[in-house]
Amino acid sequence: MNKSNLNNWIQNLTSIAVFVGLVLVAIEIRENNAIAEDEALSEFWTNWIALSTPDYSTDIGTAYIKAINNPQSLSDEEMFKLGSWLTAVMSTYGQLFLMHQEGRITDDYRSELADDVEFYFGNNFGRAWYSENKDWLLPAMVEVIDEQLENNPDLDSRDYWSRIREQL
Repeated sequence: MNKSNLNNWIQNLTSIAVFVGLVLVAIEIRENNAIAEDEALSEFWTNWIALSTPDYSTDIGTAYIKAINNPQSLSDEEMFKLGSWLTAVMSTYGQLFLMHQEGRITDDYRSELADDVEFYFGNNFGRAWYSENKDWLLPAMVEVIDEQLENNPDLDSRDYWSRIREQL
């Protein structure tokens, strides 16, 4: 093998090595972008939920029960807190739906949301909140909630609590 052929072989191998290196760099950049995207999405939703969630730890239960039993007696403050609570909950579901849609998590949260419709929207306040806010929810979430409400027009949060009470 002469020197010219050896140089050609070395040049070809070097070109292949450079190409493989560029492919590996591109893959690494793509993975880093996906991680950064996940972190940004998570931070966005964390901030959104924090902004939407007032300190209602002591009285949200009282307002929720009032929304079930006597929604007309809810004060403006109670309605604000319940609305913020529902916003935070639905935002969390939205984050899970988006992550599943993008293939970042394998669990499909459609059935969990379907199971929770009675709890959140089985009362007049919950239904009224939903009708005023469903435009910003993800279409997949609206599909799940609408299906549950249409197929079960008598959903009542009191039934949920009665079933819990029966198990005590």
